[in-house]
Amino acid sequence: MSQAVIDYFPLGIVNSHFSLLPKWRGADPITFSILSGDRETGVSLNVLTAGMDEGPVLNQSKMELTESVDARALTEQLIIISDDLLSETIPKYLKKEIAPKPQSEDITPTYSRKLTKQDGLIDWQNKSADQILREVRAYIEWPKSYTKIEDRDIIIQSPQD
Repeated sequence: MSQAVIDYFPLGIVNSHFSLLPKWRGADPITFSILSGDRETGVSLNVLTAGMDEGPVLNQSKMELTESVDARALTEQLIIISDDLLSETIPKYLKKEIAPKPQSEDITPTYSRKLTKQDGLIDWQNKSADQILREVRAYIEWPKSYTKIEDRDIIIQSPQD
């Protein structure tokens, strides 16, 4: 988004981002939180800037990331957290009771990327069982984890399949 559009709004544009910024800036923070084996995630409310997910933070809410949650369930949990956080934070921001703060410089920013269909192909030879399980949980919606048997794609939806 251009800075001119952002600057049009006196208090800026508030974004609800599903990670604890500056961790997992970018298009797919939920998937990459699971893929990386993070033990904690959450929601960040930040004020947009021209840089992707680089804006100052108004508020954050953390949650434990269990080893069994998949991307679908995590998304549902983060939507609820986001709704609560927005309801709590926006009125205070509009009354100027809180102000945006720069993102933590103690945490090195990480970036997620847009996934491709090829990301879902399970690499049985080069990845650990733990990594494959994280991929199955992370890719439940897209691109889906799959393997090939006799040139047919077989989708793996959970470790129990």
